Amino acid sequence: MAISGNSIIAGTYGAGIYRTSYDGFHWVPKNSGLTNYKVYSLAIAGNNFFAGTDGGGIYLSTNNGDSWIQKNGGLPSNQIYSIGIDGEYIFAATFEDGIFRAKLIDFGITDVEETINEKNELQIIPNPALDYIEIKLNIALLPISQQVHIRIFNTLGECVMNNTLQNADSQRLDVSGLPAGIYIVRIGNETKMFVKE
Repeated sequence: MAISGNSIIAGTYGAGIYRTSYDGFHWVPKNSGLTNYKVYSLAIAGNNFFAGTDGGGIYLSTNNGDSWIQKNGGLPSNQIYSIGIDGEYIFAATFEDGIFRAKLIDFGITDVEETINEKNELQIIPNPALDYIEIKLNIALLPISQQVHIRIFNTLGECVMNNTLQNADSQRLDVSGLPAGIYIVRIGNETKMFVKE
């Protein structure tokens, strides 16, 4: 499931993609161009929607899901179980062939900003990570009236790690116990994706 503006899109296993407004009462199928209706993952970059499918690879929609184009150049597998977008990159996790990264501009997407605002952007290094991640964030941007948590979520939305942010601009976390995959770090209202190898 993904949200863009006042629209919600949801992928199903076998019935393709549906879209609704926030009311959630009227779901409309949006499968024009899809040749595989087994949708595991959805991601959004600007006005561009991506769908990861089981057997059809990655599909791109540049018109809010009204039509889809298959985009699998360079992927050894069409079984995409998870996709994520971080800045100017898209990541695709395949069934048995690993995780792949491509620039969004390689998909013809030019409305994604390629610069990073170092002052208030949550940073995770190294990315991809093996044993640890170091989280950097300007703590002056965080609320001081409450305890701030670092939460790490897997692609199923499950919280797999929850720590309290120490009073520092950077903090190192041991991620060696996490399985390989794509994860989302959330601190306050800031989120960032990282890949665990």
